[in-house]
Amino acid sequence: WPPFAFYRSLSILNMASTTTTRLAYRLSDLRGGDQVMAAMLFLAVETIIFLALAYYLGQVVPGEYGVQRPWYFPFKALVDRFSRKKIRPEDLEGSTRNVTDFNVGAMASEEELQFEDDDVREERQRILSGNYPHDAPLVLKNMRKVYPNGKLSVKDVTLATEKSQIFGLLGPNGAGKTSLISMLTGLYPSTGGEARVSGYDLRTQLSSIFLTMGVCPQHDILWGDLTVEEHLYFYARLKGIPVREERAQVDRAISRVSLTKFARRLSRGLSGGEKRRLSIAISLMGDPGVVFLDEPTTGLDPEVKRIIWDIVQDARQGRTIILTTHSMEEAEVLCQRIAIMAKGTLRCIGSQLRLKQVYGNGFRLTVSATKPSELGRAMGFIESILPPGRHQRLDTFVSTVSYEFQLPSETPSSGSNEGEYTLSRLFERLEQEGKEINGVEDWGLSQVSLEEVFLKIIREDDADAE
Repeated sequence: WPPFAFYRSLSILNMASTTTTRLAYRLSDLRGGDQVMAAMLFLAVETIIFLALAYYLGQVVPGEYGVQRPWYFPFKALVDRFSRKKIRPEDLEGSTRNVTDFNVGAMASEEELQFEDDDVREERQRILSGNYPHDAPLVLKNMRKVYPNGKLSVKDVTLATEKSQIFGLLGPNGAGKTSLISMLTGLYPSTGGEARVSGYDLRTQLSSIFLTMGVCPQHDILWGDLTVEEHLYFYARLKGIPVREERAQVDRAISRVSLTKFARRLSRGLSGGEKRRLSIAISLMGDPGVVFLDEPTTGLDPEVKRIIWDIVQDARQGRTIILTTHSMEEAEVLCQRIAIMAKGTLRCIGSQLRLKQVYGNGFRLTVSATKPSELGRAMGFIESILPPGRHQRLDTFVSTVSYEFQLPSETPSSGSNEGEYTLSRLFERLEQEGKEINGVEDWGLSQVSLEEVFLKIIREDDADAE
């Protein structure tokens, strides 16, 4: 037992140093049959055994963070190390399960899934049938997370991304975005479903996924006593980049995020925007196929945001970037495809144009009255010139004397009972009769924004829950 061996060796050494019958211990005294030598050998062997046991238990019985691995994982890791086998396209198709194939409790009920958008259902069927690009960097099939307290945080999310694409994952607080990202990055184990990152299975090939994935967390994880380039060297070696290529990759990463003149500055001396750029550079080390950016511009000023947007746009070539953000402007600028989550489910998925067509309902007209007392007359005038049944007064106030109206984007067909209605005629009447006769001070017309689409989906979800 290590403590006894250590104590015994110290006791013998102490006795040797205090006795007058012999000299103190020398290295030449450490030979076969010597008790101190035997104790040191036992300690060395036990050190190796306990280190291996600690590593094994850390993988099989993880703490708060980490994904539990099967008890036989050392043998599987050995096989994977020599085979380096990726999931083949035919393996993906062959292992595809239908919705009814999942075990009881692994699928959300029909009642839970009824609020899904048609595009979400199409995406689910596309993935479950294997009808997606075989080189898709990220594929999720019915991913689910149930916490020990019974809270269902992620309900059977199914989707696939494409290369050279920035995929926006939006949703209010508590929607399940963080739980989903935590599962995909190996922070928490999934309760059910399947995921493949760069062709590797999330459940059995997590160590390989770590080498092909980059993560920029919401809060910077940096060491104040390391310089910018020392951070990048550290992560380059974690990613297994060959030593002969480290210098070139570090220089390229520093140049990509415009931190060349700060390469040898300690991270504690960087500004908030410079630290975010360093975190993004770390996530791009090793040329990962999938990069997760968790609110990369939160708390930054507009100028720094623009710089980071340019960096992210340049970095998307050849990889998938999963972007979570609360900034609808950021999502509109960066994302080619967007998914909105609410209460753990995927509510809608598609391009910005598609989401606006489905949820936008045309244009938005903003009207301001000349003074508060004229607001009622201005509203009556506006409602009189809009076709009945094709407009809606919103409950959102722009100011104390302003209301917003939605206009349909289509023009009624000939023969309809709505009469001749065009936007040009609306403009004409507003200009001729609005201000002088009906108390309209100012007005403006705009297309529905992504933020309005987001708020509408969340409001509908809250209303359905009630």
